[in-house]
Amino acid sequence: MARELTVYEVLDVAEKMERNAAAFYRRAAGLYDDPRTGKLFSELARWEKRHIQIAIEMKEHLSERTWELGYFGPERLDTDPSGLPNVEAVDDIIQEEQRHVRILTQSLEQIT
Repeated sequence: MARELTVYEVLDVAEKMERNAAAFYRRAAGLYDDPRTGKLFSELARWEKRHIQIAIEMKEHLSERTWELGYFGPERLDTDPSGLPNVEAVDDIIQEEQRHVRILTQSLEQIT
């Protein structure tokens, strides 16, 4: 039977995904001779770096709150995410990720 992830685990997964995306974009930036394409991938990598920082800050805040409330260990972190700072930032990140898909799709259409 599958178990639900805690808020902390979700943020940890999100941070890892953003790190992977940033690394991918940095590698991609170096693969193209076209400066516009390299710049595009570099910009995407910078956006992902900002997303990483947001996830880290949210995890730190969540850890601080759990200590204040007397919870110890990530398995106890079932705190309501609405109390996290930058929780609205999650919606912004989702919109930016959708924008990344549109940008990459448009760029591919121009190349082909």
